[in-house]
Amino acid sequence: MLFVPTRSRPPSKAFTLIELLVVIAIIAILAGLLFPSFQTARLNSYRTTATGNLKQVAAGILAYGGDNEMSLPGPLSVGQGPNYSQELSETLGFHLWKYIGAAEPTGTIQQAKMLSNPAYERGRRSPNSPAYVLNQMVADDTGALRKPWGVSGGDLPVRTPTVASWSDNTQLWALQDVDQVNVEKLVGAKPSWFGELPVKPVHGVVRLVLFFDWHIEPVKVPDQTGS
Repeated sequence: MLFVPTRSRPPSKAFTLIELLVVIAIIAILAGLLFPSFQTARLNSYRTTATGNLKQVAAGILAYGGDNEMSLPGPLSVGQGPNYSQELSETLGFHLWKYIGAAEPTGTIQQAKMLSNPAYERGRRSPNSPAYVLNQMVADDTGALRKPWGVSGGDLPVRTPTVASWSDNTQLWALQDVDQVNVEKLVGAKPSWFGELPVKPVHGVVRLVLFFDWHIEPVKVPDQTGS
């Protein structure tokens, strides 16, 4: 009888289950380490875009004043978002459209890009949600309360030289990010559009604030104890 040797099988090149689990575990660890960095980079990118947009809005407000007897735009609603039209006339978009690269108002609702930002668009709960709120009541140097953006059927917007004369205008906010956490403090009551707002600050640990000297500053979000 002839003996026929059997061929040995070549070693398998496939992953074993243990090797596969080890690879998956390593990938999960690396993802966990890198995710906060990606999140921070994304928030910084969003904040840069939002800051640039607000600079354009500030420039638009000043340009509007130059064409309108140095008055602020208005009257304006307290909540301001990108939507505007001929009917939505109490909006920054309606008054500033030609200064911020938006289309002329029509009977159809349009959106002004400069009055929006990526972080707000990710956080909002409705396309009609305000992105910002305006400071509707400030005290001038005499202590008298003023409504800088005017009131429908009542007070007209103040003039920019009036704002410039306020001694604390570098610390007097004109417009800032709004969300469900800070809206009642800023507006004085829960508005009808509360449920449309982002649940938390869209820029993480800061909110962007436009001051009445027209500089923009990221202001740290207070913790829940108010500190």
